[in-house]
Amino acid sequence: MPIHSHFLRYFDEVCKNSSIRKAAAKLHVASSAVNRQILKVEDELGTKLFERSHEGIRLTEAGQLLAQHVARTLIDADRTLREIEACENHEESGLKLVAQGSVISRLLPPVLMSLYAEFPHITTSFMATGGRDLGKMLLNGSADIALMFDCAEASGLEIIKQISLPVGAVMAPDHPLAMAGSSQLTMQECAEHRLILPDQSWPLRDRLDRELVHTPVDTAAVTTSNSMEFLRAMLIEKKLLGFQTVVGLEISVKEGSLVHIPLLGRDGNVLTQTFSIGVSENIKHSEALDRTLFLLCERLQAYAVKYASR
Repeated sequence: MPIHSHFLRYFDEVCKNSSIRKAAAKLHVASSAVNRQILKVEDELGTKLFERSHEGIRLTEAGQLLAQHVARTLIDADRTLREIEACENHEESGLKLVAQGSVISRLLPPVLMSLYAEFPHITTSFMATGGRDLGKMLLNGSADIALMFDCAEASGLEIIKQISLPVGAVMAPDHPLAMAGSSQLTMQECAEHRLILPDQSWPLRDRLDRELVHTPVDTAAVTTSNSMEFLRAMLIEKKLLGFQTVVGLEISVKEGSLVHIPLLGRDGNVLTQTFSIGVSENIKHSEALDRTLFLLCERLQAYAVKYASR
């Protein structure tokens, strides 16, 4: 039973397929119905959500922001409906997952959709929180599974899978460094431009600070934020340069609205972050939990193959 406008499903499917016709076919509705819903919302918002050309359609900056919101809303709606069903059936609460906000947009939804297909009555909840709090949430029992960057070793934590992802300098395609065509960049090269950095709640900030301390940086030319959407929007709109892994930027990088260039550390190697799936050593295993971990491991492996080997 839908509890939100049909537009959300229509828009999400168009984003996934980059085609109104293909989305309509999957939704078993007319293409005109999908297009009409999108045009109506574009009119209400006063901005275009897609750029249309003979080559197809692609999300605008506003469309990318809305896509993030829609993905979160649909996941939350599915979770809520399942929790209502579980409440009616007097079932126990389901799995609790936590991660930084960037993880929710593209990495997690396919896992949850596969899980729901196999366990139609399971309920899940996802909380986006600061990267430094994730291990603590596993240990105090407020989360079952955590997806963590640069997880510190701690007694009582079990790392199920861990991959290494390159940290990149991220910028708009018309940024001077992007137009120079370099395959790798140093912090010295980056520091000559206006920077936007993650705040101290992101573990990546420690890595960047260790590099920046050896590089003269005009602190007046630095902006900080803990919001993925703000970081991405500022990078696309302004002549700013930021740093992170590709997680959370998948669509922007694929469509070319942002460029991700591996960043070299002072040792001459590409700066990396570890990305881990963790649980408490004392967690009570179940078929649903183990299947969720398996699906997450598959998803991380796909990221390792696609991004870590560049």
